[in-house]
Amino acid sequence: MFRFRRSREDNDNSNMRGHEAYTENIFKPGVITPRSGLYDLQDQNGTWTGYQATSTAGNPLPPTQQTGQGWVLHTAAIHKGKKK
Repeated sequence: MFRFRRSREDNDNSNMRGHEAYTENIFKPGVITPRSGLYDLQDQNGTWTGYQATSTAGNPLPPTQQTGQGWVLHTAAIHKGKKK
């Protein structure tokens, strides 16, 4: 399961704090999420698009709006034990 949202920081990407361009571990849309957490959507140049999604490990990452975009783990989720 995932949730797709636009960041509230600002829409023109001028405030990139915490969203630096990453060139490794860019996941294509539809691949199985390797680790639960918050993912940044980056364009083909590695620039943050301003969109983020939460995704749970074992589920596919959400689709993107344009070709060449991919997901990068921004913040990993911490699970506190399993429910019984």
